[in-house]
Amino acid sequence: MSTYKSLGGPAGGLVLTNRADLAERIDAIAYPGLTANFDVGKTAALAITMLDWLEHGRAYATAMTATAAALATSLAERGLPVHSTAGGFTTSHQLAVDATEWGGGHEAS
Repeated sequence: MSTYKSLGGPAGGLVLTNRADLAERIDAIAYPGLTANFDVGKTAALAITMLDWLEHGRAYATAMTATAAALATSLAERGLPVHSTAGGFTTSHQLAVDATEWGGGHEAS
């Protein structure tokens, strides 16, 4: 997961699992610079972010998913081809727009 897009913390990422076997496999194949880049400033900022999440995380996540759903709804109402399922446009902080008519994602961006 992204520590700055998902958590609102410092730039970086987390690989989380509660499976020791999977953690060992990831550790064995990941380049050390990707998993062992200790930065005191970033680590401290991430610690504060996680403390914030303990207190405000549920409300933050609820607001984040509601905002993504509202954006997806608004885009769809304006005619953009927003991907949806039977459950709606999104149940997370992300949404997807089909950019085929603009030549694909790279061309559209």
